[in-house]
Amino acid sequence: MAKSRNNSMCLIESDYLSSEDEGSDASTGSNKKTDFFKLQRKEKCTSRNAILARQNRIRKKMYIQNLENKIIKLRSAREKLNSIVQSQSVVISELRTEVKYIRSVLANSSDLSKLIRNISNSSA
Repeated sequence: MAKSRNNSMCLIESDYLSSEDEGSDASTGSNKKTDFFKLQRKEKCTSRNAILARQNRIRKKMYIQNLENKIIKLRSAREKLNSIVQSQSVVISELRTEVKYIRSVLANSSDLSKLIRNISNSSA
């Protein structure tokens, strides 16, 4: 059995020749070249280059799948963080309003305490 001259082909020429010997009837309409390419697709290449290429394609698919999974997780985390930021923004706004109110109360209370002192000093 002689191997095919083209390294990219995975079939052995004698396999193709033996299928030619069996032949195909004109009545069946089967095409020898088409049969050969169908056989070629079904056979797994065992050349080192083909094996490495197949492994690289598998690795690439796994890498892309992992990246897609990370994207999904990161989008979910981003949505959670955005909701936290929005809720914290509301809390910050409420606290700022409260601080303004307390400052105004303190300012008024110091004015009131001065007024009360003045009244008590003048009446005494």
